[in-house]
Amino acid sequence: MTSISYSQTSPFFEIARVKYSGGGDWYNDPSAEVNLLNFISENTNIKTNAVYKFADVETNEIFSYPFLFFNRSRQHYFY
Repeated sequence: MTSISYSQTSPFFEIARVKYSGGGDWYNDPSAEVNLLNFISENTNIKTNAVYKFADVETNEIFSYPFLFFNRSRQHYFY
């Protein structure tokens, strides 16, 4: 029997900010995603979960969200 797994378990649209090591500004302005999700919810028929979440780029957690927010102030490389 084949099992199907879904990346997102929430019935609401969610955004996660990508957390990465090595400095940079991944953590600045945590209200940006919340404001975007509130705007989407108020101006479309998309149901959102307007909470600040982050997903560490070094884990499989980044595959748990349909949309990732990446903030950077300089060039980054991921190997």
